[in-house]
Amino acid sequence: MSDFVAPPGKGQNIVPDAWWHAGFLTRLQHDRSGGIIVMFALLLPIMVGFVGLGVEVGLWFESKRDLQTAADAAAIGGAYEAQDSSATSSTILSVATTDAGRNGYDAATDTISTSNPPGSGSYTADGNAVEATITRSVNLLFSGYFMDSAVSISARAVATNSGGSADTCFVSLNTTDEQAFHLSNNVDLPSSCGVFANSSYCSSGSSGGIYLDNNSTIAGATQVVGCVHENSPNAEVTGTLSEGVDSISDPYADRQADMRTDITSGTSGSADSCDFSPGNNVTETIDPGYYDDCTFAGNGTIELNSGTYYIDSSLTIGGNVTITGSEVTIIMLEESDLDFGNNGTVTLTAPTSGTYEDIAIMGHPDMNSSKQAVFHNNIDLEITGALYFPNQTIEMSNGMSVSDGCVLLVSDFVYMHNNVDMDNNCDGVSDEKLSTGGTEISLVE
Repeated sequence: MSDFVAPPGKGQNIVPDAWWHAGFLTRLQHDRSGGIIVMFALLLPIMVGFVGLGVEVGLWFESKRDLQTAADAAAIGGAYEAQDSSATSSTILSVATTDAGRNGYDAATDTISTSNPPGSGSYTADGNAVEATITRSVNLLFSGYFMDSAVSISARAVATNSGGSADTCFVSLNTTDEQAFHLSNNVDLPSSCGVFANSSYCSSGSSGGIYLDNNSTIAGATQVVGCVHENSPNAEVTGTLSEGVDSISDPYADRQADMRTDITSGTSGSADSCDFSPGNNVTETIDPGYYDDCTFAGNGTIELNSGTYYIDSSLTIGGNVTITGSEVTIIMLEESDLDFGNNGTVTLTAPTSGTYEDIAIMGHPDMNSSKQAVFHNNIDLEITGALYFPNQTIEMSNGMSVSDGCVLLVSDFVYMHNNVDMDNNCDGVSDEKLSTGGTEISLVE
């Protein structure tokens, strides 16, 4: 006797439970809808893990790059210290650590070591070379699922005496006063030009022969007889720093006797008037000679013929005027003030030989120390040569700029403030720079 199946609507169950379940499982087995969502859900943690691991590895490379910068600075600083006959392994390490700290080294997370001579590489027999190694332990993030311990990242650098003498562009001659070389309010000196300050002043934590504040930096090699004081977090020497170095002599002192003789001869007669204000598209030409109370203004161009210009009382430049001249030296006499400003442009090249070789503008060697040498208010200097004021302060301020040429500063005090742009281009004229009697240190590994 066969099983009875009730007609639709006549029985309690239309399809037996076993039949229904078997059909559901068959349909589920062959159903392809929603598969992507399931696969995505299963793969999502894996994809997130790979992305996170990639980011983490990128952070390792960034740390490596930062450490290399610090190691380079440490090796250069240590090598400068190693040139001192009294240097010891502890003083080399101390200087290296200080310079590394200026360039990203953090004693809380990093370790540093130095070796003189290097313990490995091609300079193990070079007593002038210093090897610096910095190591950082990096905590694991996603990589912790695959690795048992923190990653150790290290950087190594070797620097040594390259056989040349240290060159610089900016020299403060004052031997005792604080803030003899002073930068303030957005002044950045380029890496192509070093700084030397002769001042022995050093009051730890409060002031020094070199004084920096308010977003002012020195990127070039910096040497000071005393010390540097960085008065705010964003004021710093980012280049190699050597403190406590020996003082230097005025690089032009041996010419001063000849300068005095020449000035006496050049000013023996009467001074000519000196008031020039050319209009738009007008060029006025001036010959070398002895002048008094000079004003260069207007909107035109004043062309200085080659030679020496002796200026008494004052020289004022302003009013959008352009000054040009080749093989020119301007000499301010004992009681003269120099004021360059108000949007003018000065394009000069100094003589390449003779008493005033490499000197574009200077003060008389016996010039009154109270007299001014001021460059300000958007004046643009395109000068190749030195501004030499051995008894005065050279002051640069308020948007003054060097947009071309290679300007050297040699003065008693140097004071730059309020958005001075010193885009000195001295790389191609290395012979124009001033030898400060130090040692040129280079990275070799």
